Amino acid sequence: MLTKTVVVYVSFWKRILTLFFIYVFCVSVSAQVSVNMKEEWYRRSLQNDYVT
Repeated sequence: MLTKTVVVYVSFWKRILTLFFIYVFCVSVSAQVSVNMKEEWYRRSLQNDYVT
């Protein structure tokens, strides 16, 4: 009985941790993408200012 409870508990925590890591990964990737987009936009705006 106790071992079954432990197994359920461990699998539950594995699922939570997996979801957490996926969430952190997605957040870091989206942050990196937004930073890259900002840098690109900044570079383009500088080029536009330079052209005009």
